[in-house]
Amino acid sequence: MKKIYNWLFPAFFSLCMITSCDGDNEEIISMSHTDPVATVEKLSYYSGYAGSEFTITGTEFGIRADMVNVYIGSKEAEVLSCTETEIVVKVPADATDGKITVDVYGQRIETDFIYQVLGKPGVSKVEPQYGFPGDEITFIGHDLVTAVSLYTVYFGDDTENKAEIIGEPAEGKFTVKVPETAASGTVSLVVDGQSVDLSSYPFTVLRHAALDVPEEGEPVPSGFAGSVFTITGTNLVQELLDESVEEPGTLRVLFSKDGEEPADAVIDRENLTENSIPLTVPASLEAGGYTVTVITPFETVQTQLQYVVLPKPVVESVTPLKGYVGTEVTISGKNFVRSVEDIEVKFGETPATDIKLAEGGGALLVKVPVLTDFGATALSLSMQGAEIELGEDYSVFEVLSSP
Repeated sequence: MKKIYNWLFPAFFSLCMITSCDGDNEEIISMSHTDPVATVEKLSYYSGYAGSEFTITGTEFGIRADMVNVYIGSKEAEVLSCTETEIVVKVPADATDGKITVDVYGQRIETDFIYQVLGKPGVSKVEPQYGFPGDEITFIGHDLVTAVSLYTVYFGDDTENKAEIIGEPAEGKFTVKVPETAASGTVSLVVDGQSVDLSSYPFTVLRHAALDVPEEGEPVPSGFAGSVFTITGTNLVQELLDESVEEPGTLRVLFSKDGEEPADAVIDRENLTENSIPLTVPASLEAGGYTVTVITPFETVQTQLQYVVLPKPVVESVTPLKGYVGTEVTISGKNFVRSVEDIEVKFGETPATDIKLAEGGGALLVKVPVLTDFGATALSLSMQGAEIELGEDYSVFEVLSSP
């Protein structure tokens, strides 16, 4: 396919109509054009001086140099020539180390290829690219000076975000402490009067997480093993600014009791928010008190939550086991919850909408919902999201057809 189409007729090929005739019938078929996807495979050189030239090898670059942009970090390089598979560029005078980004006809390709600009201070690695205020972060590069007084590092735009240099810088690296008022984003670095481009290494400032715990005198959260529960707090889920950086671990919630192995809760990861963690209490837990510990990918949260696992509800009888739509069914047992909002009774796949708690809480009064199918129907009960065992004797209800 001639890639000249990429720039000569993009509007024409974005949507074209082909008409064909078959007897007296005319058929119109709509066809859409998909632009080719450019790729970057390698660089001819990965280091050089300002003014040096190097070649980027890949595919689908087109043939027009004026439709291609190349960046080293945030600095734009001069594109000298372009073919389908090669782009030749010149290192700009103000560039320092940075990742290569190529823009081809508006298609942006951010690579992990780092180009080192020699003869001036440059940083090619930041370890790690996230941290809490007070953490120590190491910058690794070349042509770095050893005098502390020649470094200026800011984590944000405010002068209060100036970082402290830790120890004596070595020739190839230096370490700083993240200031208390640091802000996420690109770190500003000046070495011996030379501004160093760190746009390839955006830094995420983490904030310590905390859990919401009951005030003195308030009840401790409770529920059944296998029930649904939501932990609330602050900074529970934090995302890294640079998506290419791998998180060091995974989010975990542990329920523990003295002398027993902690049990992992099943987290509803699709509904996580910064301030809430929905989960299912481990089904293996026995009744009793537990300490809940949250471990984020970055820390073990210092605040802990006390949680009481209640005795599992037990169903002792269901009467009657057959009836018409609207018939009131009594489900008797013990350890039932005290709120109908936490109870679900289903006849097959249809939930009952009329549920009441009998006085004393030892029974549920449930009316058979409107059903279109009659005969033997599966009966199920759940409380706080946990399935309650009915046993073979009470797990089937016969729906009678209306007389």
